[in-house]
Amino acid sequence: MRTTPFRAAAWALLVGAGAAQAQQAPAGVQAEMQSSFDDAAGKIVQLAEAIPAEKYAWRPAEGVRSVAEVLMLDDELRELIVSRAPIRSVKEAARRRGFHGLREAAAVLVAQGQTTLQELNRVTLLG
Repeated sequence: MRTTPFRAAAWALLVGAGAAQAQQAPAGVQAEMQSSFDDAAGKIVQLAEAIPAEKYAWRPAEGVRSVAEVLMLDDELRELIVSRAPIRSVKEAARRRGFHGLREAAAVLVAQGQTTLQELNRVTLLG
């Protein structure tokens, strides 16, 4: 088995998670947890070994930009979502906190000349 950065990271994550769960589990459950842990670890290692090492550092083509929307939750937003408040209420609360949607984020890139209006419409499914 070859050692790769992905494989090392996968083992570190699984070992940390497995150790924390095993400390809290009754003795009879530990063997079952260990078996599940070993199975998951084996699958992650198989996946890591199936991916060529040169793909680990993949980056988009030059000139390609990513646009995203990220909603940072606070107690009010979390409560609105959990209580199944109307989407309008969630959106209004998010906007009061400075949230900008995907289309707005892409519009900034259009205004800066980094993309086109046609691309904005294509990506945001309106064009």
